[in-house]
Amino acid sequence: MKLNYRPEIDGLRAIAVISVIFFHLKINLFNHSLFSGGYLGVDIFFVISGYLISSIIIKELNTTGSFSFKNFYERRIRRIIPVLFVVIIASTALAWMYFLPSSFIDFAKSIISTLIIISNFYFLDVQSNYFDLEVNFRPLLHTWSLSIEEQFYLVFPFVLFFSFKYLKFFLFHLLIFFFLISFFFSVWASEVYPWYNFYLTPSRAWELLFGSILAYVEINHRNKIKFNKFFAEKMTFFGFLLIIYGIFLFDEQIKHPSLKTLVPVIGTGLIIWFGREKSIINKLLTYRSVVFLGLISYSLYLWHYPIIIFNNYNWSIKIPNYFILLIIFVISCISYFFIERIFRVKKIKFKLVCMVLISVFIALNAFSFYIIKNNGFKNRFATNIENYKLDNQIHGKERTEFKKKIGSPDFQKNTKIKILIVGDSHGRGLFNSFIQNLDLFPLYDFAIDDVILETVNLLKYFKNNDCNKNKNSKFCKSDYVVISTNWKVRNDDILEKIFYLVKKNNKKLILTNTNVTFLNIGQNTIIDNFILKKKRIPNILESEKIKKKYYVVNSSQVIRNRTNELISNFSKKNKIILLKKEDLLCDRFKKKCDFFTENGDKLYFDSSHFTIKGSKYLGKVIFEKNWFKLSN
Repeated sequence: MKLNYRPEIDGLRAIAVISVIFFHLKINLFNHSLFSGGYLGVDIFFVISGYLISSIIIKELNTTGSFSFKNFYERRIRRIIPVLFVVIIASTALAWMYFLPSSFIDFAKSIISTLIIISNFYFLDVQSNYFDLEVNFRPLLHTWSLSIEEQFYLVFPFVLFFSFKYLKFFLFHLLIFFFLISFFFSVWASEVYPWYNFYLTPSRAWELLFGSILAYVEINHRNKIKFNKFFAEKMTFFGFLLIIYGIFLFDEQIKHPSLKTLVPVIGTGLIIWFGREKSIINKLLTYRSVVFLGLISYSLYLWHYPIIIFNNYNWSIKIPNYFILLIIFVISCISYFFIERIFRVKKIKFKLVCMVLISVFIALNAFSFYIIKNNGFKNRFATNIENYKLDNQIHGKERTEFKKKIGSPDFQKNTKIKILIVGDSHGRGLFNSFIQNLDLFPLYDFAIDDVILETVNLLKYFKNNDCNKNKNSKFCKSDYVVISTNWKVRNDDILEKIFYLVKKNNKKLILTNTNVTFLNIGQNTIIDNFILKKKRIPNILESEKIKKKYYVVNSSQVIRNRTNELISNFSKKNKIILLKKEDLLCDRFKKKCDFFTENGDKLYFDSSHFTIKGSKYLGKVIFEKNWFKLSN
C-alpha cells in the first residue's frame, strides 16, 4: 500500500546522510570537528525507517484486514539489494588492488556477513570500537546499520501482523512495551558494554519502534489530536534544533545509544509529526535540492564509505575532501538513476530480478570463501611481503600470541621494586618493552592489569581496588602504578580522583602521556606503501624523508597534544612522575620519528601500536635514555 509522499521526510534523510558523510570525512574548522556527532544520522534513518515501514503495514492491515508479505519483501529487495551488490563488487575490485592478504581475508569475511545480514555482529567481533576510525580499513563497516534494518524488516512485519490478528486491542501497548524493553536495555548496556551496545540489534530496536509508535498513533488517532499551526511550527523548529544540537555537539566520547540518544530521536519524531505543516523548517526540508539529496540518500550512504576508505588507503593519490564529495555525489546519482530506479520499476519481472540477485549472491559468497581459502592471494604482489612483514595483521597476531604466552603475570616473591602497569593496548605495548628486556631492569619486578578499555574504566578500576579489603590484588602488592593508556580526558577531574585513590592506598603514581600517533591508513603505514611501490626498503636519504613525513599533525594529533598538555600540567601541579613517550622515538625539533629497529624491523603496525620487535627495541631505548626513572 502506497503512502502519501512527504518531501520533508526526504529532507530529513538528506540531513542524516550528509551528517554521516561529513563525520566520516572528518570535516574540521580550526582543528575542531564540525560534525563530531554526525554518526547520529544513522539514528535519524532508524526512526524514519520504523515510521515508514510501520505506516505501510498498519495502513494495509486497517484497510484490508490482511497484509501481503510478498509485495512488502519484493519492494524491500528491489530497493536495497541491487545497489548493495554493486557497491560490494566495486569494493572487491579495489580491495584486490590494494589490500594486503590478511586485510583481504577480513574484507571477504565482511562480505559474507553483509550478504547474510549479520555484519553488525561481525564488526562487533572484529572492531568493537566503531569510533576507532583512524585504523579502520573496512570498506563495508557502514553496513552494520543496514543489517540492523534488514533484521528489523525480517521480524517486525510478522510480529505486527500476528499482534494485529490476535492481540489487536493490545497492539499499541505491545509497541510501547517492546520500545521500553529495548530502550532500558540500551541505557544499561551503554554503561556495562559501551562498544558492544553500539552494534546490538536489541540496543537499536527502540529507535525503529519509536517511529512505529508514531505511525500507529498518526494512523489511528491523528484526527483526534488537535493543535494549532503556531504550536506545530514551534515544535518543528524545536525538533530541528535537537537534531542540529546532536550533530554538532555530540562526539564519540558520549555513550551511544543511551539516554542522550533521545535528543536526535525525539527531534526526528517531532519533525515527522509536525513537519508537514508550513513553516521555515518545512520550507528548508522541502527545498528541491535538499529533497533530491534525500531521494539519493541510500546510494549516498552505501557509496560514501568505501570511497573514503579506499582514498585514505592509498597515500600516493590521496584526493582532497571537496573532490571526494564530488565523486560520491556523481557516483550516487548514477547509482540512483541507473540501478535503484531501474530495479524498482515493476516492468522488470520480479522473477528475473530474483534470478540475477541470487546468482550474484552465490558468486560473491563463493569468491569470498575462495579468498579465505587461498590466504588472501599473496601472489597478487610482486614484492615478497612476507620478507618485509608488510601484512600488518600478522603483527597483530604476533602480539596476540605473545600475550597468550606471557599472560598477565603477577609479581614474584622477591625484594625488587614492584611496578604495576595499568592501561589498555598501549599499556600492554609498554609492558612488552620491559618484559622482553628484564636483564636491563634488574631492580624491578613488572606486572600488568590491562583490562581497561577506556579512561572512565580506569576510575572504576581504582575504586574497586581498596587495599583494606583485598591486599592480594596486584595493585595492593605494587610499589608504583604506571598508567599507560589512550587517554580521553577533557579536564583533570578523573585524574584528580585517580590520584586520590592511588595515594589513599599508599601507592606512588607514574603517568605516561598518549602514544605518538602517525597518519597511517588502514593496515598500511607509509613505509609499507614505499616498499610496495619501490619493491625495496628505503635507503638512508629516503628514510630521513620518510621520518619527517611520518611525523604529522592532523586533527587527531592536535586533540592528543591537548590531552598531553593537560596531563603534563596535572603532573607538575601534583608532583607526579610523568614519562613522555614522544621523547623516546621522536625528535620534536627536527619533526621526525624512528620507524625501524636497528635490524630493519618495523616499530609500528598501525597508527600507534608497537610490533613485538618494536616493543623490544623501545625497551632498549628506555634503558639507554634513562627514561624510566623513579624520581622527579
